Amino acid sequence: MDLVLALLAFTMYLKSAECVRCYVCSPEKMPYNARKECQNFDMHEKYIEDCSSSTMCFKRIITLELSGGMTTTSVERGCASQTFSGDQRKINGKWVPVNDIYEVYDEACQEQTKVYERATKTVDCYCRGDLCNGAASYHTSLGLTVTLIILTLILFLR
Repeated sequence: MDLVLALLAFTMYLKSAECVRCYVCSPEKMPYNARKECQNFDMHEKYIEDCSSSTMCFKRIITLELSGGMTTTSVERGCASQTFSGDQRKINGKWVPVNDIYEVYDEACQEQTKVYERATKTVDCYCRGDLCNGAASYHTSLGLTVTLIILTLILFLR
């Protein structure tokens, strides 16, 4: 019986310790926000956070077109927002707060499109896996993956 309880406690620990880790930083320092700035982002461990309410990371890249053909870019990284605050469920006859995680994002980058002209371009990227939102570009990682798969197939087909 003690062994069963120990195994049950161990599996509960494993489940509670299981979460995705993401790089988290903001485009600028905010007085109400403890996030680090992305300006000097270097993939250091100080940017890493556990995302207990998410299964994905995100990266938002905002490019602003200035006069004279100049542009400026800001980046935000974090845990993907996949819960609703205020969610409740009736359990044993009582309403209790729950923290359900909703799978609402595709693992990809997508430019936000608006009906009206804007001087900014915003690209939102969502990815799965620890620290997946640290790359300068997701396209490079995808290109490298596809290249490795093709090379592997060529070697095995010989």
